[in-house]
Amino acid sequence: MTMLVQYQDKLQKLLTTTPMPMDRFLEFLCKSETTFCDTSLELELLIDSGFALDILDDMVYYRPTITDIADQQFCIVDIECSDSIKNGGQIIEIGVIKYKNSKTIDHFESLVYCSSVSTHIHRITGIDTDMLYTAPPLSQVLKQFVEFLGDAVFVAHDVKFDYKFINHSLAKEGLQTIANTTLCTIDLSKRIINTEKYGLRHLKDFLGINISDHHRACSDASSAKDIFEICLKFLPQNIKTVSQLIEFSKSSDIKNSLSHK
Repeated sequence: MTMLVQYQDKLQKLLTTTPMPMDRFLEFLCKSETTFCDTSLELELLIDSGFALDILDDMVYYRPTITDIADQQFCIVDIECSDSIKNGGQIIEIGVIKYKNSKTIDHFESLVYCSSVSTHIHRITGIDTDMLYTAPPLSQVLKQFVEFLGDAVFVAHDVKFDYKFINHSLAKEGLQTIANTTLCTIDLSKRIINTEKYGLRHLKDFLGINISDHHRACSDASSAKDIFEICLKFLPQNIKTVSQLIEFSKSSDIKNSLSHK
């Protein structure tokens, strides 16, 4: 089953402003373009897809608005691909670091079977066709990834790319797409770090992050995790909840607390 949550952004904005009574929430689902006509099934599907909802005393809350940053699980994700979506590329490696309260608590990584890898991609990533010959198929890896991700906040360096490519891949494989809260470490680092470039390699050098294997998924996820962790240490003191963190990352409030490491 595939599901593209057409109403996700609107719902997130509504719930970020204020919690919603359950009857009003179900009415919203009823009026939206949903996968199911049954609002109870739609609610279950929405939660299963990673949309962070809490239901307390018949009120529906968007969890990031009531969750302190230290209490939230974040999954820092990186993927390597054989080409762009437009050119028919597919994911060839996924790396994920699960992070909570200043600690790495778990990780997931897997190569993905692909029939061919171009010389260009091999040169960038070091991944070749022989390495992928016995790797599990994309559908299997995606299922494992979604299970590992759960309803954690999906973090990536250029999150729009990774999130879009993964959802495109899920839909292509006939699997349910994800609806997790997202955060971009490029956006966040621009609010905190004063430097001329915000690419992963430059930030690693600027911040003294000594992780090799650039353009390998788990290594790049680890680098993005370190950048994320450094940014959290220099947040303004009024940023307490996950929603406030995400709003700050997207704002024009350039704090630039960190000029060198």
